[in-house]
Amino acid sequence: MIFDRMTVFKVLFPQARAAARTARRWQAARLREPLLMADVLALGQVLALQPRQSGTDGTLPVPIDPQRLAYEAGRRDIALELAALMGVSNHELSLMLEKNDVEID
Repeated sequence: MIFDRMTVFKVLFPQARAAARTARRWQAARLREPLLMADVLALGQVLALQPRQSGTDGTLPVPIDPQRLAYEAGRRDIALELAALMGVSNHELSLMLEKNDVEID
């Protein structure tokens, strides 16, 4: 997964000043509330394992509703965008995914 803050800023906020102000607000919120990052990642289910469903005999896959998959992907995307605004780095995110631990401060 490629996670680039500047790309997120450019897409969400066409003007650089607006992006900088928004990022400062979210970074300040993260400093005031250290567990905010954990909440955002938990709500977006960023660190949750993706479900693998199988049939009754364990070999046949059961189809997963495509609307559900799209909804969950959207939740993860917005959570990652908010995490980028809060200043999480690629390295921090990788460590969290490896450890499955959302407390990074």
